[in-house]
Amino acid sequence: MKSLLFIYKKSPYTESRFDTFCNLAVSALQKGLDVNIFFDFDGVLNTIAEQQSYESLLLPKDKISDLIDSGARVYLCGVCAAMRGLKSSESHIENVKFVSMEKLAGLIGKADRIIAF
Repeated sequence: MKSLLFIYKKSPYTESRFDTFCNLAVSALQKGLDVNIFFDFDGVLNTIAEQQSYESLLLPKDKISDLIDSGARVYLCGVCAAMRGLKSSESHIENVKFVSMEKLAGLIGKADRIIAF
C-alpha cells in the first residue's frame, strides 16, 4: 500500500472520532504513505482558521495544520463549504484546497485504501 485517503464528514469537536482520524493519519505519514484528506458535509468546519478554545485543548485546525506540515494534502468540498456560509479559502487554514466532488472521485481512483469517518 502506498496511498491512503481519509474522508471526514463530522463537525469539529467530535473528539474521539477526530482524534482517531488524526492519529491514523500521523501513523500513515510516519510510515511514508501518501496521505490525502477530504473534508465534506460538516467536516469542512474543521479547517476554519478562526477556531477558539477556552480550554488548553489542541484545536482541530491546529491538528490539521500539523498534518499538512507533515506532508498530508487536504481538500474540502467547495459546495459543502458554500452551503455552510464559508465563501472562500480565506476563512480556512493555509494549504487547504477547495475542490469539487470530481476531485474526490479522482482521489478515490488513485487511493490504495480509503477510510471514512
